[in-house]
Amino acid sequence: WIIRTLFRMRGLSSDLGDLDSFIEEGFELVAEAPGREVVLGLAGGVRGRRLVRFPMPASGLTAFDAPGVIVIAWNFTVEPRGPAASRVRTETRVRATSPGVRAAFRAYWFIVGPFSALIRRRMLALIGRTAMRPA
Repeated sequence: WIIRTLFRMRGLSSDLGDLDSFIEEGFELVAEAPGREVVLGLAGGVRGRRLVRFPMPASGLTAFDAPGVIVIAWNFTVEPRGPAASRVRTETRVRATSPGVRAAFRAYWFIVGPFSALIRRRMLALIGRTAMRPA
């Protein structure tokens, strides 16, 4: 219930359970190395406690350089750890295109950041459960 509430507060569907569902919510698949890494991207602005998404231009995340934009890249990387094990890691990177939006995002992240960590842990657990299923 915590994750569903956090998703709703951020203007996202409450049933984001796989990569396709994140793409349906406005994230873009910006890079992929099959079996190794997936990078999702999102651009937007902070409005209160919500991140308002902007459509991604064909040129990708780097095209957002106008003031007032937050650009987010979120990756999932698989690192082999032997013949029958892997480690999955995630990292979120944020770029603000102006000091004002950087300050607004910091205030937003101060509140949302700890809960966002729950979302990332949930995604990693989902990836782990999916990887452990019999083929």
